[in-house]
Amino acid sequence: MTNSAIAGPFADTIKSNDYYSQGHLDEIASGGVWIVESKGGTMVNRHQLSTAASSVETRELSITTQIDYTAKFLRELVEPTIGINVISDSFINQIRTAFNGAAETLVKQGILRELNILSVTQDTNNPDTITADFSLLPLYPVNYINITLTF
Repeated sequence: MTNSAIAGPFADTIKSNDYYSQGHLDEIASGGVWIVESKGGTMVNRHQLSTAASSVETRELSITTQIDYTAKFLRELVEPTIGINVISDSFINQIRTAFNGAAETLVKQGILRELNILSVTQDTNNPDTITADFSLLPLYPVNYINITLTF
C-alpha cells in the first residue's frame, strides 16, 4: 500500500508534504504514524505503517495483513469440522492434509512466501482440542531500493 493512491473525495491533505520537510516526515513516520501525501492532486499513502514499529514484520501493515488473512483462512477451513467429529489419528491426519492444501493455496495465490506445518496434535491438557503450529515467511514489500554508484 506504500505509494498507492487513495480513492475518495478529498479536498487536500493538512500539514503533510506541503508543510513538513521530507526529513520531518521521516521522523514522524519512524514513530509509527501512517502519513498521507498529496502528489499531483492525488492522495497517496506515503508509507503504510502500524504503531508497532519495533520490526519490519510488525510495522508493515502489508505483512500483518498477510498474517491476519492466513489465520482467518485456516480457522475458516477447519471450523466446519468442530463439534461433529471425534479426535482420532485419522481425523488429525485429515486436518493435516487440509492444512497442507491450504498452505499450497496461500503460497500459489501470492498471500505468503512460505507456510510450514510444524505440528498438528491433540492437546495433552485439553483433550478435546487440536493444536496446530505453523511457521511462515511473509512477502516483504519493496520500500527502498539502494543504489550505489562508484567510479
